[in-house]
Amino acid sequence: MSNEQSTTDATLDAAQLEVELGCARRQLEIALKTFACLELDIANGTVRDVLLRYIRDQLILIGDAGTP
Repeated sequence: MSNEQSTTDATLDAAQLEVELGCARRQLEIALKTFACLELDIANGTVRDVLLRYIRDQLILIGDAGTP
């Protein structure tokens, strides 16, 4: 394997890791938002709505998985 090929592979690997990190960050942001909303909604007695919203958000993330 040449140095050029090795550099290209490393660049592609780094780019893929950036994409995956972005997906993980979005999932974490949604999870944190969901927990904050869930805490508030438990106080207000509307847990069902938050759980349905969370499920919809997760379905979107799952659908977007693998799409850069």
